[in-house]
Amino acid sequence: MSGDYVLSPFRRGSFVLLQGGEYVEAYPGLRNPSLFMEVESEEGATYVFTKDNWFEKRYVEEHGGEGLQIIMYKKVGSSFDEHYIMRDMHFEGVETPAIYFKPYDGPGVYKIEFVKKVEVKDLCDYVKNLGGDYQLAFDESSGKFRLTLFSIPLESVISKYEDTIGKAEERVGGYEIIFPLQTEEKTWALALLFSVDPKNGELTSKFNFAYSLEAPAWRHVIGLETYKVGDDKVFQITFELADHDQTARIKWDESLEKFTSYKVLPGELLENIMKDFLSKDYFSEPQLEGDATKGSMTMRVVKNIREYLTWYNDAAHGFGDHAQGVAGNMVGDAFFLKKFKDRFGVQGELIIDETGQNLGENIFDEFVKEGNKILWCSEWKSTYLEETDLSSRLSDAKTELMKRVDLVKNKVELPEYGYAFAIRITESYVEILWEKVKIPKP
Repeated sequence: MSGDYVLSPFRRGSFVLLQGGEYVEAYPGLRNPSLFMEVESEEGATYVFTKDNWFEKRYVEEHGGEGLQIIMYKKVGSSFDEHYIMRDMHFEGVETPAIYFKPYDGPGVYKIEFVKKVEVKDLCDYVKNLGGDYQLAFDESSGKFRLTLFSIPLESVISKYEDTIGKAEERVGGYEIIFPLQTEEKTWALALLFSVDPKNGELTSKFNFAYSLEAPAWRHVIGLETYKVGDDKVFQITFELADHDQTARIKWDESLEKFTSYKVLPGELLENIMKDFLSKDYFSEPQLEGDATKGSMTMRVVKNIREYLTWYNDAAHGFGDHAQGVAGNMVGDAFFLKKFKDRFGVQGELIIDETGQNLGENIFDEFVKEGNKILWCSEWKSTYLEETDLSSRLSDAKTELMKRVDLVKNKVELPEYGYAFAIRITESYVEILWEKVKIPKP
């Protein structure tokens, strides 16, 4: 070998080989202590550095001592790039080995170098330098981190080194801080993860989200924001789910300084969610069976699938009951009913009850009105589950239609017939059943 380092014939076996290869050597350089490891296996093996002798302890002490360390390793004498990882260096009571890495550049001698010890202050300063509405602090008396997001204070319940941060094949490692988002019904979890860029060793961070603190299924967060709905402050988390995005929402009560459960209300649909959704095309041509009296329709999701799935998961899991009903009505109206107005005898401008509760002048779910005369009327029932019996939802729509008729029959002039619709919205298709219903004369 060339340079400031010489192979030491006096020490061998201070590293333990887990997979592949035969031995490892570590020795001090002529000026500063250095670590080297000889790798004899092919790419993919994992090499582990043990923690039981004076040299490794000396090396750690001269590089800041035990704790989080950013570590570089590189194949000596090659043109390959440096690789960076983060490891938790502790000698006592830790099952995870001090250093382990995968020699991506094949057999040879690798130099291992401690680049920087990462202190709590480094993590807090990193968040501060991100700018925006994020602040991180550490309370030494309690040993807890405090994160402020959009003026919402969060306190950690877990903070620890986490081996699995980074891509599975790289095992970059890092530090995880978990904050609970607790309401009267459930406890969600938001995790702040620190790691390093494996190519340059720079500190990095990201958020993960889970619907359960007790048994978290973590999803990568791609957006955090707050907005006002009336007097309520809504904290919105957008995260990746399979090949699409999903949104979770929770209310922050500023006077009580606590979270409460939140469901999207009908009044928010057009302004915040449905307007953009309804402007796009997602479906195949409708496949219709039956006639204007009774029938069914199915449309498959074939376009803008990611956007559709994002909306679907939001609607299925984040909408309140009334909002789900209004959204189903809007989908049926935009992508089906308006295309077949003649089939159903619709003349005039359709009005949708955006309250979801037939409040005010919204005497039916969807109707056409001229003065005191109802020219056309319908009731809609929605489901977002495949297992729901759609014919039973159609029966519910017919029952609700007749209830609405009984309430208004002496106040307005009604048509001879009305319509009941039941719509099923799933991840891959939309199905609608309908039936023409005779309206009795008052």
